[in-house]
Amino acid sequence: MAKIFFLDEIPKNIKILTEKNCKIFPLNFKVEKYLLSKNIIPTDTTNWVNWDDFMFINTIANDISMNWGLLKHLEKKLEFKGINLSLLMEKELFLSLLPLIHKIILIDKIIENTDPEIAVINENGDTYFDKILKNILKTNQIKTEYFKTEKTNKDNFHGDKYHFGVDFLGKTYDIALKRKYFFILKNFVEKYWDIKFKINRLHTQEKHNNKKTILLLDFQLINYYSLLKGLSDENYNLIFLNSRRPIIWNNESYEISKKINFKKMHLDKKNDYNESKKKIFDIKKYLDEIYEETIFCIKKYNFSDIFKLLILDLAEKRISEIIMNISSFEEKLKTQKFDMILTLDDSQLFERSIIFNCKKKDIPVIMIQNGDL
Repeated sequence: MAKIFFLDEIPKNIKILTEKNCKIFPLNFKVEKYLLSKNIIPTDTTNWVNWDDFMFINTIANDISMNWGLLKHLEKKLEFKGINLSLLMEKELFLSLLPLIHKIILIDKIIENTDPEIAVINENGDTYFDKILKNILKTNQIKTEYFKTEKTNKDNFHGDKYHFGVDFLGKTYDIALKRKYFFILKNFVEKYWDIKFKINRLHTQEKHNNKKTILLLDFQLINYYSLLKGLSDENYNLIFLNSRRPIIWNNESYEISKKINFKKMHLDKKNDYNESKKKIFDIKKYLDEIYEETIFCIKKYNFSDIFKLLILDLAEKRISEIIMNISSFEEKLKTQKFDMILTLDDSQLFERSIIFNCKKKDIPVIMIQNGDL
């Protein structure tokens, strides 16, 4: 009897993996590394997912993240101040779907190549992936058995943590912080350097001119010094609006700040709990009314319930931030005129909140692309 193990966590009792005629498929590197350390050799699937499959995975993730909120007869439900909220979540949804769809294709290939009668899976698994795995096994009418684990995985979205490098004693260390604590740290660093920055500005004669005002989104002084210095020397009015990175964060950026004439802008963010709650209700209603569920189908599998739940969970995590960004920048536009927006990224949640607001006002937006010629 052909039996396969799908391992997303390490079983409590690894002796079950030594059964005869069973094949073991680790679903992440942590599990694979553990198995090899115990001299348990998993089945090699290296060549089972090919280049065409990877292109297919990318296309499906892209189609869902771009199009789920654009159904013509329903999309008005997702608008806030004339902006479709699904477009602001597009990139994070894409990055969250990508590994899930990769696993869908891998599991489908495993079943195709092994033709199992029994699949053994995590008894306590309740993540999006666990739901997907059960869906695939049920569709293929494969009998299911379970193994116990010490702990269970939790669902995380791509934007739940921020990664950044910290230089210390000649080495760069990768730091990962939860979204909430990252912004607390960012604000602390910004306030520290703001004190120096403002003291320095007291001795800087501000230039009054009729040149155009340019809003720069999340720019870094060091990497774009030549561009910023050129614009400053031409007396353009430069205004920085940085969400993720402080404008000044070390001595080098502080010294550069003294050579460039610019201002900083902050958004007065106020959490509108009632509006956020209303939009979550609208998104849930929108998802309930999607009948063209082929957008959530992959091959012969229908994942509509699972993907709708994933989208709703992401919306609940980000909706307050989205509402605050849109509303606070709209208020700024009532008193501040911008002739142009410069951005390094037009796909992030924060940048899109600003960019779509500007499009309503016909303010041109230019994205600077990175790369070598």
